[in-house]
Amino acid sequence: MDGYSYLLVSGTLYSPRTASTALKAVREGLLPPAAFVSRAVSTQSLLEKPYRIEELERLLAQEQLDYDTILLLSLVFKELVSSPDMDTALFAAEGLNTLESRYNEKIQVYRVLVEADPDPVYRKKLAFLYWELSGLNEDKRSIHNFYLREAFAQLRRIQEKEPLEKDSGLLMVKILLELELLGQAKEVLRKLDPALEDPDYLLLAAEIAFMERDVDSCCGFLKKNPSLRDLTGEGDRDASLYHP
Repeated sequence: MDGYSYLLVSGTLYSPRTASTALKAVREGLLPPAAFVSRAVSTQSLLEKPYRIEELERLLAQEQLDYDTILLLSLVFKELVSSPDMDTALFAAEGLNTLESRYNEKIQVYRVLVEADPDPVYRKKLAFLYWELSGLNEDKRSIHNFYLREAFAQLRRIQEKEPLEKDSGLLMVKILLELELLGQAKEVLRKLDPALEDPDYLLLAAEIAFMERDVDSCCGFLKKNPSLRDLTGEGDRDASLYHP
């Protein structure tokens, strides 16, 4: 867990009341470093209204933000861009442009590297950059889908030379799900994990079944997933709750 993505799940974790107790929890390995930062520095503007422009400016100035934080900033800026206050709206528009420009600059660097040396490592980095950039443009469907297809193309080129690593395989299936190409997603999933034993692939299989409104298959994949079954030991009984 990196950066301010901690804020998104902090309600489910131990919540220290002061910066000093937060620092101790971080040192003990109980919480991520962001837990200390969130106590030592105000982060209220990220999650609560009214948004604090100075806090948003401080975060935007940091170029090494994790993806969850970038998405969160993007959502805030997309809301503020409609502000009746011209300065606030302009700041939000510039913030969105800054976030996207950083991705475009990185993508350009890796495109040059791929042209000089089509190393799968460079293509993989490109694929993930395109995937993240698609997330920033989720409200612009045509642009969103364009970046998804660019990400998929890079993964396909890797696959032509060597088997995909697990994280790349998961990404390929997620891209197809975003594009609502469920048949292709299932085909790729079967090739990646024919026995469907990996917990991460099982979750994707359950998601595909859910999107197809196949409740029985969805529950079956969830019941088969050890990471979920071990939570209660009552997978069979819990799955029946999905049926009327």
